[in-house]
Amino acid sequence: MPWAADTPWWEHAANYSGGTPRMAAMDPPGKVVAVIVKAALHPREEMPTGWKARASYWSHRLMPDLTERSSANIAHKWPIQTAPPFPATKGALHRPSPSGTGVGGGVRERMKIEDQNR
Repeated sequence: MPWAADTPWWEHAANYSGGTPRMAAMDPPGKVVAVIVKAALHPREEMPTGWKARASYWSHRLMPDLTERSSANIAHKWPIQTAPPFPATKGALHRPSPSGTGVGGGVRERMKIEDQNR
C-alpha cells in the first residue's frame, strides 16, 4: 500500500487532465521496493508504506467518507489546477511505451523545477 512513488508509472498512465502529472510528497522508488521485499519475507494482508500511507490508511478506516472527500479535493485542487499545461496522452493504455523503463520517474525533480519557475 504505497503512497505515490516517483516511478515511470506517471509516464505510462493515460493523462486527460490537461496538466502535467503531479502529486504531493512523492516517495522515492527505493522506499517502495524495500517494503515489497519486506512483504515478500514477512507477508501481511496490508502493509502501508511510510507515514503518509499509514496516516491515509487509518484515516480511511476511521472516517472513510471524510477521507475520500478530502482526498478528492486535494487531488483536484493541488496537482491538477496548479500543474503546467500538458497535452492529453493515452500513455501505455493501448500499446507499450518505449520510454520510462527505469526505476525512477523524475517527477519530483521536474516538479521542483516547475515550482521554482513560477
